[in-house]
Amino acid sequence: MSCRILIQCEGFENSILDLEPGVYTLGSAPDNSIQLPLPGVEEFHGELEITEDDRVLVRDAGSMSGMMINGEPITESVLTSSHPLCLGEAMISYQPSAASAPDAPSPAQSYLQTEETDEPATWWAALPGALAYPIISTLVVAFIFIGIFLNLPFGFGIFGFIARVILFGSLVFIMMNTVSSAAGGESAYSLGNFVEFSLSDSYEALLQYIGLILVCMGPMILIDIGYEGDETQRAMLILLAFALGSLYLPIPFLALSLTGSLSVLNPVFVIKSFMRIPGPAILMAFLLMVINTGDAILMRMYVEVDGFGSGFITGSLVSIIYYCLLNAWCRALGLMYHYYQRRLNWV
Repeated sequence: MSCRILIQCEGFENSILDLEPGVYTLGSAPDNSIQLPLPGVEEFHGELEITEDDRVLVRDAGSMSGMMINGEPITESVLTSSHPLCLGEAMISYQPSAASAPDAPSPAQSYLQTEETDEPATWWAALPGALAYPIISTLVVAFIFIGIFLNLPFGFGIFGFIARVILFGSLVFIMMNTVSSAAGGESAYSLGNFVEFSLSDSYEALLQYIGLILVCMGPMILIDIGYEGDETQRAMLILLAFALGSLYLPIPFLALSLTGSLSVLNPVFVIKSFMRIPGPAILMAFLLMVINTGDAILMRMYVEVDGFGSGFITGSLVSIIYYCLLNAWCRALGLMYHYYQRRLNWV
């Protein structure tokens, strides 16, 4: 008795396999029993076992991206014909018997043939390209312009306030569009995409960002303003609130960039999504904390508050580097959705 296994992924040719009882490894590496060179599939991702009584068992091999059946993460489960297994961007389903079915490839041919593409097979493999993205992108010109002008001594006049609002809103707009373009599988969001930008885009992006920060970093702000206890305890509480806010922020910022709706700040939605991709979400939170902490330390150590001189030059340079790193983070965040959208299951 054999089982017919169907492997599907958008953008790739389907594979139909007839498997005899036994254990088959699943992963992107060529030495697996069933090679799946697909987005979100790790080198050795898991196992698929066909039992003598015609059951199909699936096991996760401790992968960072995990496996899902019926929208829920699993470590080990029985695969049924009505609920396919989601493994990265692949969907694996089966029919109990293939005795009367037409000819299919043998297990020795059990891999997916990909279309011509230079896209890395996994999100982890795509991360180095995301880190280099701001340097090779024409957006670096925008970051230089914004970094210099945000450090000009506008003062507190109405002109300075309006200029800062427009420039910072423009920065947020670029970041959110970098996320959405990467999530859609586009190669880049460049300066050329910025030509359709309007002032209303700046204000809308800024208001959405303010709402996001109030939700994610509100507890830290309240502690900083209102806590009057021991200074050491205050510092520890601020650090804890900052870490929790950074952990919470990537998922709603990703969803906000894709939908434009503040309803994605809902804790139920955020926590449920986080639990579906805990490894990538934790890494993105850690990277965000490193970027923000590094920027704060450099600004505190080297930037003078008043005048042009060395303070202005250093402040501009630190700001430009910070914006490039944030844009790299946004690119990686959008790619995270691109590779794990089936697992996130946002409809």
